[in-house]
Amino acid sequence: MIKVFVSTKKTQGQRKNDFSFVPSGEVVIHPTFECDGETIDGGCGCRRSLSGISCHKATTTMVVAEKLYTVEKLAKMIEASMKKGGWGKLFSPERLTEYALADAKELVKAARPFRVGTVVERRGDTIQARKG
Repeated sequence: MIKVFVSTKKTQGQRKNDFSFVPSGEVVIHPTFECDGETIDGGCGCRRSLSGISCHKATTTMVVAEKLYTVEKLAKMIEASMKKGGWGKLFSPERLTEYALADAKELVKAARPFRVGTVVERRGDTIQARKG
């Protein structure tokens, strides 16, 4: 069992630039890319959100949940999501596997310090608990 981030609507609107297009409860992962020169509070939102693993949309609010996954299972889910999103046409299968495993490890490491049920937000390279 590992801790992961899933989408939530809790605390949506706490920041003026919040958004959530991911169904509540869907596992979220890092966006595959970020805009060059984008600030954390820039118009795109790519530096303050995570992406739904199935819907490929983004949210600025996530909650920590425990899932009966292994890091390797999460990596395979991320890899499948990337293939579904078209990244398999741009990168070799080996590169997709490497990226997915690295992202899975990073997400599990980021979720580890938080209690299950903690609402979090992404601010650039930092994931932090939301107030309220």
